[in-house]
Amino acid sequence: MGRPSLQAERTHEIVLAASRCIARHGVSGATLELIAKESGFSRGHIRYYVGNRDELIDLVVENALEPYRNQFAMFAELPGGPERVSALLDFLFGEGFQVSGDYRLFNALFQEVQRDQRLHDQMQVIYRRMQRSIEVTLIESIDGASRSECRLVAFALLCLTLGITDLALLSIADDGQAMARDVADSLVEQLRVISKAK
Repeated sequence: MGRPSLQAERTHEIVLAASRCIARHGVSGATLELIAKESGFSRGHIRYYVGNRDELIDLVVENALEPYRNQFAMFAELPGGPERVSALLDFLFGEGFQVSGDYRLFNALFQEVQRDQRLHDQMQVIYRRMQRSIEVTLIESIDGASRSECRLVAFALLCLTLGITDLALLSIADDGQAMARDVADSLVEQLRVISKAK
């Protein structure tokens, strides 16, 4: 029996090294030389296992977003109702989006979208899907809520989530996550009240 392929393992190691480099140095600053040093692989090995630089960036984005994508998929499987909305808000304003290496990586990617249209389009699709997942959770969990109202609240929740994480990077408020969660709860409650009044 032959030795199993190391392709997946090596690719994962390179992607993690590239992610760390991008989080520290930005997309432009994360050169193949730095990634090679961080990963312990030569530039030739990096090309062999992941392809060109664009393909490597795609893999970094996919790897970074996989846990978030899985979490949103989990919300879609829950029955509609207050528990589903509460689980969503726990994720958005709890450990799911806390300041982490992942968020530093996302900040670096956001900086690059101003220069890289391909990455811009890729990140735009990702965040639109996140907003849509939030919107669907609200639609399926709050009786009588209109699609347009849920869309507005979903957008506000996503903006609040991303904004509070940026403020946390600046150490603006120690209790920022808790305050953001209070605002989110208030937005959802207003949506419930409006929906019941119809």
